[in-house]
Amino acid sequence: MVRRGFGVQFASGVITGYGVKSLYLDYSHETFFATDSPDLDKQYGLLIQAAAASSGKGRVVAFTDSTVWSNFFMFIPGKWELLIGMISWLNRSAYLTWLPAVLLGTTAVLLYGLFLLMRRGGSVFASLAPSMALATLIGIFLAIWSLQSLASATYRHPPKIRSDTLEVAFERDHTLMLLPEETIFLDSSKAYHTFYTWIQRVGGRPRVASLRKALECDVVVLVSIAKRFSNREYHMIRQYLESGGYLLVMHGNTSSDRLANEFLRNFGLSVKEPRIASIIGLDGEPIQRHILTYQVAGGNPEVADSLERTVAAEKQIGRGKILVFAASKLFSDEIMGTTSTIPDSTLKSIYGLEFRLIEEGKEGEQNE
Repeated sequence: MVRRGFGVQFASGVITGYGVKSLYLDYSHETFFATDSPDLDKQYGLLIQAAAASSGKGRVVAFTDSTVWSNFFMFIPGKWELLIGMISWLNRSAYLTWLPAVLLGTTAVLLYGLFLLMRRGGSVFASLAPSMALATLIGIFLAIWSLQSLASATYRHPPKIRSDTLEVAFERDHTLMLLPEETIFLDSSKAYHTFYTWIQRVGGRPRVASLRKALECDVVVLVSIAKRFSNREYHMIRQYLESGGYLLVMHGNTSSDRLANEFLRNFGLSVKEPRIASIIGLDGEPIQRHILTYQVAGGNPEVADSLERTVAAEKQIGRGKILVFAASKLFSDEIMGTTSTIPDSTLKSIYGLEFRLIEEGKEGEQNE
């Protein structure tokens, strides 16, 4: 409900949660929530998680959890889009508010007239009942389709926001990368939530996108290639690179060696000879984590491992460049921890290496 003067106006439910359980705040815990253990006093059921209402010439939206827009969740798929959608709705004013009432009244009159005709017509209308039922169903379908089309035309997707920040797109159609999109309980050895979130620390805006949308961004990241690219997609990627784009390919953690090399061969690069080693950090010292690494062949060396092999190399393609980092396990949540982990010197070295790889894209942007 939304209070309006001395009265109350009912809002429309926008998002309804199913099977939600409530927990009381508990300030004795770090997260302020009570222990999530079986409890017969918990409340379960439907919960309105977002509501909207119009008040006079204005609009109001209420949302139940600001946590989804904290820095560690803001750019997880669905969160940013929800916020933009809310702001887009708030930035409009209602018009033709009388139309629903007119349509409802017209429908009621037509139904009442049909009822009177059926009473007078008797058996004649009874024989037409199947045809009338079919016509009614077609009318309902056309009404729903018309309303959906009108809504789509009226509420179009907001245009892409242009800013000075670096937009980093993680391609989702051909890769494997776990993010907390539907659940926060992920396999930390395959998840990259912390790596994804920390991009904000170098002025970047991470996002997950299809290949076509990703190629509109400053940096494109391919984490663990798991699906073949078509010839047309290769052509799109090459055009992106030649026009000044930056492509970061991460391999070495649940990746397919065959598919990775099939992709990299198109750019004169390859990965080979997996070994267990540690990565040499930006300070010239080994990062104290032993992980699976691959040697990268065909580009200019950027990062080495403790076996003195190139594990990251870049190659210029037109005005842009592709960089292959073949030790992606280093950036998994299993190694980097969570977004609330207090980093020690080892983690800071890993963070520094991530920032350097992402800032390669920023340097390319400045050189244009």
